[in-house]
Amino acid sequence: MKQVKFRSVLLLLLIVLLGLGLALFCLRYTFRGEAWASFSANGHAYTDGVVRTGQVLDRNGTVLYDGPSGVYHEDSALRQATLHAVGDQLGNISTSALEAFQSRLIGFDPLTGTLSGGHKVYLTIDADLSRTAWEALDGRKGVAAVYNYQTGDILCMVSNPSFDPADPPEISDDDSDYEGVYLNRLLSGLYTPGSVFKVVTTAAAPPSLERRASIASGLLSSMPTFAQATPLAFIASAMPSTICSAFSTMMR
Repeated sequence: MKQVKFRSVLLLLLIVLLGLGLALFCLRYTFRGEAWASFSANGHAYTDGVVRTGQVLDRNGTVLYDGPSGVYHEDSALRQATLHAVGDQLGNISTSALEAFQSRLIGFDPLTGTLSGGHKVYLTIDADLSRTAWEALDGRKGVAAVYNYQTGDILCMVSNPSFDPADPPEISDDDSDYEGVYLNRLLSGLYTPGSVFKVVTTAAAPPSLERRASIASGLLSSMPTFAQATPLAFIASAMPSTICSAFSTMMR
């Protein structure tokens, strides 16, 4: 009888442990399943470490990258203009859509699993606007961006130097032409704000701004730039013509 009782207790303990294990698995599957599905060893979603599901599109529905075929947009200039927003297939640009939205591209669902073909990820950028900005940079290093302050949408995010992700070049560490090529200068570059911050200073000015501008314009009336300027016209003239500290003092 003792032996039967011992076996019964042991069996009951194993059943409890099995139940706890299944409960833990279900919890982890619910809250961590997306991370499991986006793991780079998942052969259903990756080929040689490259996401092969989903699509990346611009705000107008232009396909910038198609995961199943691994093909970028047919326009070379557009591919270079949107490189840092979309990303390259080797994952060198950590802030790109292909890296940041891997789980969304794979399209995992706790009930149905990984969706065939993945999900579509729409970016707020405009592909045509990005191409125009990239062409305007004309090979110069820098960044061009357009931001909709009312909605928070980034309509254009172009960083240069860039390259064609459909035909990536061999880039050496000492190649100055591609210095910082994997850095999205808009998101990760460090720049002093400069005179653009005068817009913030003006917006934060007190209600007596016009009176203060009137006094300041009177003090600077000897300068041709500010002579006979109305207070509000003075502000518009002072923005590009004064240093930030002086402008800030006049607006306090």
